[in-house]
Amino acid sequence: MSVHIYGPQFSNFVRSVQWVCEEKGIAYTLGFEPDGKAVEFRGPQHGQWHPYSKIPVLIHNGCALGETSAICRYLDDNFPGTSLTPADPWQKAEVDSWCQLLSIYIDKAVVRDYLLELVFPKGEDGKPRVDVLAAGKPAAVAALNIVEEKLAAQPFLFGDQPTLADAIAAPIVCYATGLPAGVSLVPAESTLHDYAKRMMASPSGQKVLLAK
Repeated sequence: MSVHIYGPQFSNFVRSVQWVCEEKGIAYTLGFEPDGKAVEFRGPQHGQWHPYSKIPVLIHNGCALGETSAICRYLDDNFPGTSLTPADPWQKAEVDSWCQLLSIYIDKAVVRDYLLELVFPKGEDGKPRVDVLAAGKPAAVAALNIVEEKLAAQPFLFGDQPTLADAIAAPIVCYATGLPAGVSLVPAESTLHDYAKRMMASPSGQKVLLAK
């Protein structure tokens, strides 16, 4: 049976789950209408699925699962296709650890405290608040530097093949490297640009990460 990803496609976390589905060949639908019936964002049903009404929520076999890392792990463990997790128990735990680091700390610094002010500005005349951007930029840059340091000279976060950690990192990095001058977070010489291009060039990346 197909799965449904509840949430908007522009969400970096929704894109993470969508990317996993694409990589593993899992049939899915996406949006706010599971089974063709609209479910109000942050409405009663959403609150039953997730106590904090967060997205995405995975709907599968009549059950709902929240939190991106858990969703991605469930999809990887329970569907056939290319494994996105190392077989070695320690490396598997390291991937899970990075999924948490990316989902909690790096997402907050880059997306919640910086990018969202650009996408949904709250300043006068609908413009981004300059003071909010200035305050958030150092932490956002530092968080992206952590990702760059982890990549080092390897193509993906854990070597030559993408993992669940890349599923969560890629949408964040792709958004961050696509910012215009004046609000950019990533220097032109950063290897994060190469990483973003690499992730976007794959069939899954072209469908998920290049979507508008």
